Amino acid sequence: MFKILFRYPHYQYEKGQDLAEYALLLGLSAMLVVDSITLIGTSISEIFNALAVAIQAGV
Repeated sequence: MFKILFRYPHYQYEKGQDLAEYALLLGLSAMLVVDSITLIGTSISEIFNALAVAIQAGV
């Protein structure tokens, strides 16, 4: 496969494209992490609120 790629020199100089792909991947991963933390944080907050109400009610 490498022999085929070296026959065509324009395939050797696409390093900028790799950088852009890594930047997009990093950005999407960061968005996924932030959204996950937001959803989990909301769920945990609701659980603690329900627990506090149950404790105050004497259950």
